[in-house]
Amino acid sequence: MENDDHIITLDDTDYKYSELSDMGKISVRQLNILEKEILDTRLLLDRHEAAKKTFIDQFKSIVENKEEINSD
Repeated sequence: MENDDHIITLDDTDYKYSELSDMGKISVRQLNILEKEILDTRLLLDRHEAAKKTFIDQFKSIVENKEEINSD
């Protein structure tokens, strides 16, 4: 549940959550959900980028070792 006495600031104007219309409260909840999903997506992207780098490094190692073996 939302805390009815917190303040929402939009374009330098403060609004009391408890004084918002039902649609205003729904919008605030949706924005909060979206902010969390954006953060979660960024964290997932960071993990995927790290995994990608690991596989690139692994592939480089495999290719370099194969070239060393073939040159012997």
